[in-house]
Amino acid sequence: MTGWQEWPARHRLEALANAPEGGEAENGSLIAAELAIFVERIDANAPEAFPEAIDFVVRSIVAQRPTSAPVLTLANAVFLTIDRGPATVIAEVRAVAERLRTSVGILATMGAAFIPDGGSVLAHGTSSSVRQLLETAAGDKKFRVMCGTGWDGAGRLFASDLADAGISVELVDQDLVVDSLLGVDLIITGASAFGPVTMINTVGTDVLVREAAGLDLRALLVASADKALPARLFARAAAAVAGMPGLEVVGLEHFEAIVTELGVFDSAAAGRLAERREVAPQLAERDQRG
Repeated sequence: MTGWQEWPARHRLEALANAPEGGEAENGSLIAAELAIFVERIDANAPEAFPEAIDFVVRSIVAQRPTSAPVLTLANAVFLTIDRGPATVIAEVRAVAERLRTSVGILATMGAAFIPDGGSVLAHGTSSSVRQLLETAAGDKKFRVMCGTGWDGAGRLFASDLADAGISVELVDQDLVVDSLLGVDLIITGASAFGPVTMINTVGTDVLVREAAGLDLRALLVASADKALPARLFARAAAAVAGMPGLEVVGLEHFEAIVTELGVFDSAAAGRLAERREVAPQLAERDQRG
């Protein structure tokens, strides 16, 4: 059996990469778990296709999600171990899947401490980590959440999920989000990726955090540690932003704190999280193009 291109696991990977239903960490965990299954199938049914099939599939996922740090972290782990055989690749991929899966709950517990009891929060974007954080905080706090409709309307579903969890939510037209800053105590958002000095997130983040700084309003970034990319890998992701509607690059210095499952950091410390991580040659080869 060598027609791996048509295997269900291959099609599920493509579907997950093309149309993610959750946040970056959540979707990255699902992609990693499915990739482990695919490698297992290759090893059991078409060992002669290893490592070419894995290389092809991983490059395809990266091409579909070029700004996603979880996807790039996963691809990096695969390419750094692919010469050591299927068993090692499977172990590394499962480790990434587990880290991403558990990070969301840890972030929710840690970040909930920042939510002001009796206050108001502006949630920007549709991060699954932010959503779970707010739901966790609502377990023992009362607060109001404001969120924009989003450039693609995704904020409506985000607001609906929060309302279903019993949280008081006000949905604001995207053009009026900045005007809403005067009525909140905290801005909270997620990220697709972050590097040494900048991060990638939903369009509109930059103007919000700059305006917040002028109002002395706290801005909180919540992101899995696997979204921290070394400079060379982040440069690749940032270069792809120009071709991705709805995303922009934003300075980390605008955030008072960056919450990860490894701890709460200022912008400088967060930017150093991945500085020593090795970058696979397969991902570094395009460094000079952007």
